[in-house]
Amino acid sequence: MHAEGDRGGGLGAAQGGSGDDVLPDAALHSWFLDPAVARGADGRLTNDDTYFLNDVSSWELRAEAVTAVPNLFLAGDHVRTRANVDFTCMETANEAGRRAANGALAAAGADGADEVELFAGAEPPGFAELKAADRTRYRLGLPHVLDL
Repeated sequence: MHAEGDRGGGLGAAQGGSGDDVLPDAALHSWFLDPAVARGADGRLTNDDTYFLNDVSSWELRAEAVTAVPNLFLAGDHVRTRANVDFTCMETANEAGRRAANGALAAAGADGADEVELFAGAEPPGFAELKAADRTRYRLGLPHVLDL
């Protein structure tokens, strides 16, 4: 990412250094850089936006990686993957990509030997008990233990 007006050597500079100008600067229609992204005094990029986390109860609204449309597969951190990863992160997007790849392989008639490995995830010891206690407190209208 570069400051407005500075594309850092043109679009072709990001094409692997082959020397071929496959995407000439004239092909650029427009571009936008989130105003929260800025270059600091040290030259590094910073992002002042708050990290996005999904809303409570959004799990039911998420799509599956394999859809009812025979040739449509979804991947991204917005896709439902496993019950214990209900938040936005690169790992969720990766897992959704794996599920989408398996869906595409199955639709193409590939045998199970070609499947991409899925990960079950892990939960720290005692975490399930803490979550159960939190659900109970919530149902009873009590504050979260960290809010006391």
